[in-house]
Amino acid sequence: MRNVEIYFNPYSESTRLFIDGRERIGGETRLEEFVVGQPLDKWLSPYVFSYQRWNGLLPELMEDLNDDDLRLTFFTLPEYVSKLSEEFDKQTSLIEEKGYSSDLWRCLCEEAFLPEDVRSTFLRFVTEKRRFAPDQWSLNLFDRVEDALNDKKMSDSVEQLRGIYKDIQEAVQSSKQVCMRTRHGRRLGNVNFWEGAEQELLSIFDC
Repeated sequence: MRNVEIYFNPYSESTRLFIDGRERIGGETRLEEFVVGQPLDKWLSPYVFSYQRWNGLLPELMEDLNDDDLRLTFFTLPEYVSKLSEEFDKQTSLIEEKGYSSDLWRCLCEEAFLPEDVRSTFLRFVTEKRRFAPDQWSLNLFDRVEDALNDKKMSDSVEQLRGIYKDIQEAVQSSKQVCMRTRHGRRLGNVNFWEGAEQELLSIFDC
């Protein structure tokens, strides 16, 4: 049995793929090109775009691994579970057309990226970084995000938190750009700090 783990982050709309505990990266294979770092709509369902044809996740996985005895575990929000289940049911005929069994694979779903957890992580990040904002404009960006995260009326929807994520990226980018400016041949701030903040923000959803 091959173990496949897929992490779909609905806020950054990106996907991580692990096969037998080893992460697939780099886009060297067709599976990596369509799945890794891509939104759900890019890899879940079959489609044809221009000259490219994608047969859906299950048939493509089986073809890549040359195996139909799969244990799939999805890490994502509970609201995506029904969508995954419905789509996989539709792919049964495609699996059999390729000569694989539609009875051997299994699918499990684990809750991940829950809004309340994401919100608290964002708030902690923003509170830590805003103290080092290098100018008033960047500070205002951080303040706006912090106010939104502290607003009890905020719904914690994926759309709102996705917007918050982009706002945080803007605040970090603004701070970095200010620090990259020079005066009398010297930079105005700590660029390394904000480059580190960029990487930290990207790694917030790593599991």
